[in-house]
Amino acid sequence: MMDRFKSVLFPFAAFAFVITFNLASNAQDKRALVTQEIDETQLTTLVGNTRPEANAVNDRGPVSPDLQFDHMLLLLQRAPELESALEQFIEELHNPQSPSFHQWLSADEFGERYGLAQSDIEAITGWLEGHGFTVNVVYSNDILIDFSGTAGQVQNAFHTPIRQYNVNGVDHIANASDPKIPTALAQAVAGVVTLNDFRPRKMYERRVAHPAYTTGNSTWPYVVVPWDLEKIYNIAPLFSAGISGQGMKIVVVEDTNLYNCNASNGPGPCSATSDWATFRNIFGLSGYTDGNLSQENPAPQRSRNNCTNPGINGDDDEAALDVEWASAAAPSASIVEAACADPNSSTTYGTLIAIQNILSHPRADNVDVVSMSYGESEELSGAALNAGFNTTFQQAVTQGIGIFVSSGDEDAASSDFGGSTCRGTSASQDEYCAEDGITISGWMSSPYDVSVGGLDFADTYLGVNTTYWNTTNNADYGSAKSYIMEQPWNDSCASTLLANFVTGSFLTYGSTGFCNTATGAEYRLAVGGSGGPSACATGAPFVAGVASGTCKGYAKPYYQSAYLGAMAGLQNDGVRDTPDVSLMAANGLWGHYYPFCLTDPNNGGVSCTGQPPINWPGGGGTSFSSPIMAAIQSLVVQHKGSLQGNPNPRYYALAAAEYGPWGSPACNSTLGNGVGRSCIFHDVTLGDNIANCQAGSRGINYNCYLPSGLVGVLSTSDFSYQPAYTANPGWDFASGLGSVNAYNLVMGY
Repeated sequence: MMDRFKSVLFPFAAFAFVITFNLASNAQDKRALVTQEIDETQLTTLVGNTRPEANAVNDRGPVSPDLQFDHMLLLLQRAPELESALEQFIEELHNPQSPSFHQWLSADEFGERYGLAQSDIEAITGWLEGHGFTVNVVYSNDILIDFSGTAGQVQNAFHTPIRQYNVNGVDHIANASDPKIPTALAQAVAGVVTLNDFRPRKMYERRVAHPAYTTGNSTWPYVVVPWDLEKIYNIAPLFSAGISGQGMKIVVVEDTNLYNCNASNGPGPCSATSDWATFRNIFGLSGYTDGNLSQENPAPQRSRNNCTNPGINGDDDEAALDVEWASAAAPSASIVEAACADPNSSTTYGTLIAIQNILSHPRADNVDVVSMSYGESEELSGAALNAGFNTTFQQAVTQGIGIFVSSGDEDAASSDFGGSTCRGTSASQDEYCAEDGITISGWMSSPYDVSVGGLDFADTYLGVNTTYWNTTNNADYGSAKSYIMEQPWNDSCASTLLANFVTGSFLTYGSTGFCNTATGAEYRLAVGGSGGPSACATGAPFVAGVASGTCKGYAKPYYQSAYLGAMAGLQNDGVRDTPDVSLMAANGLWGHYYPFCLTDPNNGGVSCTGQPPINWPGGGGTSFSSPIMAAIQSLVVQHKGSLQGNPNPRYYALAAAEYGPWGSPACNSTLGNGVGRSCIFHDVTLGDNIANCQAGSRGINYNCYLPSGLVGVLSTSDFSYQPAYTANPGWDFASGLGSVNAYNLVMGY
């Protein structure tokens, strides 16, 4: 019999070490967690699962006890030793020296090894049914249960009333306090994923213009079209080599159908007249005849279908840009737009149902990579939802699937999207200030996904547009000449590059700093590529939206901790740091943005056919960079000929070899067209993703340096300027590992 304990050599840059671990746990190793009689008078509180908006000021009274809640998700939790075994197994899966390397699991195998014991499942489902709930789906992972019931049953079972709230003129429903469960279940139940209808945001920012100059002219030279993307990130040579996504399946997860996929707006292949097809025709991608697009409302492998057709809503612009730009980077791939409706009363995100249903099938329907472009801060998402994504992504990578998630569009202040109006400005203005400190999205902070950040090109700042763009466009509207130096995408007045460009000074804070001038007031907008440390994946904040109280971040994953001291920039902070990689995601402030085709007249769409693309909808956001990076990874999978799971262990190993402890001068992005031809990553060292900020509603500064004036800048210190965050050699919070040379990544992976 094979020894259950193996010693494995991990090669990390110029050094190696040996660790010993327990190989995959077998089903018989799992111990029961529910071992006592369920006593409804002995309760345990599931902390960190109440929205801050659910307060007395916003309260509008109870909901009807008969209000139906369909398809709630109860998240279970493994015994600590089983969780450790899973984490170690995932490391084995990605270690070429391990006998388990790339020995991917099916959904059923995952449940058999890492789900709860059958006796626990029976005890928990029996408890639910005893309270009148209907158990719809016990997922094959044996870690998630779909159930339905009424608000009255929720209050009776989880000891929290569901009430109505009005927040900024919008009606919501939410639990009024943290749920409670019988203590006998506490070791086995993590919580209900959500008991509210507050929705995340899509990571798409509409096009803006810099008032200091006009963006191009009739030749439209600075806007990024697919031909430009392929040129700048060196994707085109892969296409020439026959690697354009043939046989690959890329899933983009949404909460809406596409506007004109087909006549029924239901599941099925999209027609030749869809927005996706028009996009491909206009931009020269239609020659890749293997490429196709379908729309799915995926059902689970077993039990009743909990994925209903969402129809079309105001997020269809997000869905359109996701499928179009994934196709731009892998034009021969099969693109699947997977969407489920938010269930009745909207207490569960349809996006999470869609991902779970895909993963529940034996080999996940042959999916290679998944991209998701929605998010919300760890602090606002809450502990159960954060854990829901984490365990979902764990399962995905054990099945060989790479998960890519937008890092966010709020600079380093993810709790503050939409923000508070900056003091001293009109409420009618678009300006807002961060006031909840440094926070990141809980949808991407898991160690098991690739967090994709956002960049802009630095040619406008450096005054070298004509060096990098032709003055006329080709037949595909392309005009880029080469790779272009990059900077973190940042629209905020706290951006030192923006301040310097407009005023000649890098000073952004204080009464004479850019943010407190009349000109700088036009840029009081905390918008840009997000990044920062995980700080509230578990626990509960003491201050709403702020990393405080019992909050804790995810532990630093091995693919980051292994290179501490061996790769420039990595932080010895003990937690998961984001983003991992970044790509162009700007929305026009420096003249660069992405166009996409959307014909929905109810959401800013236009008739794309026959119009020059400059008239199309356009913008930026990490909504673009995530599906593009997922598509690039699909080219890796195609070239390797097999699934690759979580790409991060390989990305960080390649970057460590390239950057070393001091960074790589040859791969520094500021070299632009002179960057080394063998570089896999472009090391972004210019600029920042610092946001403008102000004291919170309690008059307290949270990560806000505000020495004088009305508006400060995000800083790790309230008492000195410690900017959060600047781009530096190697890895950094503003750009992660930087951007990629796609050809070199695919060939060197």
